[in-house]
Amino acid sequence: MTVWFVVGVIVFIVILLVSVAWHELGHLIPAKLFKVPVSQYMVGFGPTLWSKKIGETEYGIKWILLGGYIRMIGMYSPIRSRRAAKTGWRARLADEARGLTREELAEFAEKRQALETAGAANAPEEADGTVGLEAAEDADAAARAEDATEVDDVTEVEEATEDGADQTTAPQAADDVSARAFYKLSAPRKLVVMLGGPTMNLILALILLVLSLSVVGVYEPSTTIATVNRCVTEAGQSAPDCEPGTLMTPAAAAGLKAGDKIVGWDGKKVRDWSQFLSLVANAESKPTTITVERDGERLELDITPMVIGEGTPNARSLIGVTAGLLELTKKPPTDAPVVLWEQVTASAKLYASLPVSVWNTAVDLIEGNERSPDSPASIIGIARLSGEVGQIEIEDQGVDESRVRWSTWLGLGASVNIALWLFNLLPLLPLDGGHVVNALFEGIRRTVARLRGRPDPGPADSARLMPLTYAVVGLLILMTLILVVADVVNPFQL
Repeated sequence: MTVWFVVGVIVFIVILLVSVAWHELGHLIPAKLFKVPVSQYMVGFGPTLWSKKIGETEYGIKWILLGGYIRMIGMYSPIRSRRAAKTGWRARLADEARGLTREELAEFAEKRQALETAGAANAPEEADGTVGLEAAEDADAAARAEDATEVDDVTEVEEATEDGADQTTAPQAADDVSARAFYKLSAPRKLVVMLGGPTMNLILALILLVLSLSVVGVYEPSTTIATVNRCVTEAGQSAPDCEPGTLMTPAAAAGLKAGDKIVGWDGKKVRDWSQFLSLVANAESKPTTITVERDGERLELDITPMVIGEGTPNARSLIGVTAGLLELTKKPPTDAPVVLWEQVTASAKLYASLPVSVWNTAVDLIEGNERSPDSPASIIGIARLSGEVGQIEIEDQGVDESRVRWSTWLGLGASVNIALWLFNLLPLLPLDGGHVVNALFEGIRRTVARLRGRPDPGPADSARLMPLTYAVVGLLILMTLILVVADVVNPFQL
């Protein structure tokens, strides 16, 4: 392990922390704008390493740097719907979630009242601190009223609450905490809050790609030809000697020479080597034109690509040349969205096959097989990859290795944020995508009720989905353990 390996791991940890903090900021900002009570904004899990209370929110960093969260008060409605189970383990899990909301409302209201009381230095008398108690009594009375009448409409429940609650005339906090709870937001506002986090990851991925491609730059093979292969086998492999059974390459037949700079193909301008490879690979076996610069002159040569594996899914064309030395390229910022889309589609395919990929990784781990380079990786595996990037050594003269490292690290950070974006959009609780689906369901239900002239059905009882939430969390923990163990015991062979 070298110093540069350690530097690479540290760089990844910093990128991960920034990505997580940036994601949670995407939730925090709209939540604050919509007056949702937010008690915590944390990067990491477990014991708190550092924190500071600003207003009604505690900001901090925790020891286990594997994610982060903001704690919005009232994620689940405290009111049981008519269709909710009344008994059994599913009912217990759902009731625990509803009870947590009631406890959060009471606790937050008490703290809010304490803050206002402490701030009112010139007040004639101290508040008696009954706001939190009243909030708890109101919520408990609502639940009792619902159990007694089995109503589903929030308006009816609130009326029952008014009849059953203690009629204490205690002073209220400056803001009604219960009215500000997340579950009472409109469906569009819930969508804004929950989509804010993933959207921030997508924005950060685009920023990192612009920095990597346009500011730092990337080293790519030069479009200047290094060698021209004279002959190849029918399988497309270079043949040092033109023996019987080999074929002359299209490049040699066309008269291409080492040192020629490729500037055009079939009337299209060639920008870089990767684009040229794509143009050639997709070309048909028919005469076309290749434009090169040789000794200050521009030449147009006729060339007919050779198709290897014709009629098969792996068919490709070649001409028989190799690229020159690496050269630094700074691409325009407009290329970043194109690269972003390519990475998004590639990551989406990976997620679509994630259960199978994790299963195969577990099988390879148990049977001692060499791990597939296409298998998913945990944070441990990505940190190791970042460390390997720090140890990059390039023999080509004129290549700035530090520039290569930083360009690769920034690209890796973009990939991490794309993965976070897609992962959090999965339509499963407790992920952001699960809350998005719940908000859409709630909005559609309210719209249908309004169009049919019926009362507002109120917030959806998402606590009913707690059994599914626990199942998803369990699967995520299992998947993480499998990948962590595989990254330690059976890592990628880079």
